[in-house]
Amino acid sequence: MQDCKVNILGTEWNIIFQTIEQDKAFADCDGYCDPTVKKIHVRLYTDEEVKEQKFGYESREEHRKRVIRHEILHAFMFESGLWQNSFCADVPWAMGEEMIDFYAIQSPKIFKVFQELDIL
Repeated sequence: MQDCKVNILGTEWNIIFQTIEQDKAFADCDGYCDPTVKKIHVRLYTDEEVKEQKFGYESREEHRKRVIRHEILHAFMFESGLWQNSFCADVPWAMGEEMIDFYAIQSPKIFKVFQELDIL
């Protein structure tokens, strides 16, 4: 995929694809959302890294798509105001990785059902 722009609830965000050499933040993650500058960063793996990395059942492309969905959902939470208004002792619920992962992983299945029922 190439860098692109996406509209998140009326606000333009940039999606940027970079290698770990281009962005050292990828030492700890495969993607991140920066709401201060409206950018979503997604790690690109080299062929050599793919040989070393274990994505489980996913291909490199499936993994990348899941990361993109995950980070886009973070952006939606931010733009909707839920990010700022979810208070909790540890991690605010709207910033929680578990909820974001649920939607990022399950959304293709949910949308398939919606499409089958023609309710989109």
